[in-house]
Amino acid sequence: MWDKARDLKEEGYHALAAEEFLAQLPRRPNDPIIHREIGECLYLSQSLGRRGKEDVRRLALAHFLQAIDHHVHRGEKAEAVDLYAKIRVLYVKEIPPSLVERMTTLSGKGFGTAVILPQDMEKKRVHLEEKLKERMNEGDHVQAYAALTELVGMDAVGKMGPLGLILGAEAASRSKDAGLAERMFEQVALRGDERQSLRALLYLGRAWLKTPRQSRLADLYRISRERHTNIDMNPEWVELGEKLRS
Repeated sequence: MWDKARDLKEEGYHALAAEEFLAQLPRRPNDPIIHREIGECLYLSQSLGRRGKEDVRRLALAHFLQAIDHHVHRGEKAEAVDLYAKIRVLYVKEIPPSLVERMTTLSGKGFGTAVILPQDMEKKRVHLEEKLKERMNEGDHVQAYAALTELVGMDAVGKMGPLGLILGAEAASRSKDAGLAERMFEQVALRGDERQSLRALLYLGRAWLKTPRQSRLADLYRISRERHTNIDMNPEWVELGEKLRS
């Protein structure tokens, strides 16, 4: 059962993996590893049955916090600090202040590889964006998507460069997160070069054409025409324009 759950997680089927890990929880209720696995799968999938996105996000946090608590009770303080360092970027405002103080104290005593200090968020953003690019270049869209979700949790998408945006959009698309992919491709259309903007508009065209959002697609197309002066020489640009006009 454990191997099946891990395989599903590694293949990017995070919601299915979460269900497999949850099925094992009654036998291992105090195991911090299984709580951590459940938290990671829920956060990456942001879906579980009929639960809403925010509900699943909060449920993921609950399992992360249980994992930290179980680590501490086992005497695994370094593991607790390292996990806290990972999730504090994802849940900037939701983590209880008492836990923040406790983990900062343990870090100051030398537990864990992470030093819990007031964080330079810009350095963290740059590091995650580079990680996203590296993982996509390596063909590892699962880890790329994990880095992307951290950037989203930091509300850092607006600061990403065009290349990071388009790679993030591709990672989200391959991970079946259509909402995030569309959000990022929209930014690419506004900020990318001619080739990147066309890639973004073609993706959004498949998703939005003949839907209420086609008016937004038309706006993006008009903005791109103003930004890129030679697009009428490209048949794909012309074809998209004709579809919108029709």
